[in-house]
Amino acid sequence: MIGRRGVMLGAGAALVAAPAWASPVGRELSGYKLTAFMRPGTGPQPLDLRRLTGLGRMVVNRIDQARSPDSPYDTAIEMWFPVGPPPTLPSFGTGSLVMATLEVEIRAPPPGPAPRAKRMGLVRRREGLDRFAFQETWRQDHAPIADEGYRLRRYILNLSQGSSPDWDGYAEMWWDNFADMEEASRRLAATPGREPVNPFGAVLMLRMTEET
Repeated sequence: MIGRRGVMLGAGAALVAAPAWASPVGRELSGYKLTAFMRPGTGPQPLDLRRLTGLGRMVVNRIDQARSPDSPYDTAIEMWFPVGPPPTLPSFGTGSLVMATLEVEIRAPPPGPAPRAKRMGLVRRREGLDRFAFQETWRQDHAPIADEGYRLRRYILNLSQGSSPDWDGYAEMWWDNFADMEEASRRLAATPGREPVNPFGAVLMLRMTEET
C-alpha cells in the first residue's frame, strides 16, 4: 500500500495522514524510507535488495544479540527511495517486520568519522493515545529530553506511516562506543519523571553496528 509519506506492510495495514505540527521539533527528512527487521535465516540477501528499482541508499544493521537479548530479529535493513517505494518488494520471511517511516532528525550527525555504536528502540504507544497524540508527545516532549543523553552523537525519530498492531515507529541513536551508550542508559534510568506524559506502552531495544 503506497501513501503520500510511505507504506506499512503487514496485517491490518492502513494509511495514516501525516500530522500538521504547529511548532515541530526536529527536521523532517525527504524521501521514502523502508526498514526491514528480519528474523535469523529469513528474507533476501542484501546483495539482492540492492537491485530494487529506485533504491537510493541502503544500510545493513547487524543486531548484537548479546546486547539485545529480547530481540527476535538479527538484522535491520534500512532502504531509502528518493521518489517512492519500488513497485514490488521481495518477501522478508515469516515473522519479519517491514515498516515505512517519516524520518525526523533531532540531532544531526557530527563531523568526522561516523559513530559506530547504534541503538534502535521500537516503540508502541500506550493505551489511550491515538496515533496523532502519540507522535506529537514523542516528538515535542520526549525527544528534547532524550536529546540531552550522555555523549549522544546522532538522533533520529522514525514515525510509522501506517497502522499495525505491532509498533508505532522507532528511534535511532548513535554513540562512539557501547560503553557511552550504556552509561547514557544508566543516567537516564537514574533521573525518571522528567516527562509530563510517558507516551510509550512498550519498547524493544536493539543494539547494533552499521554496515554500508
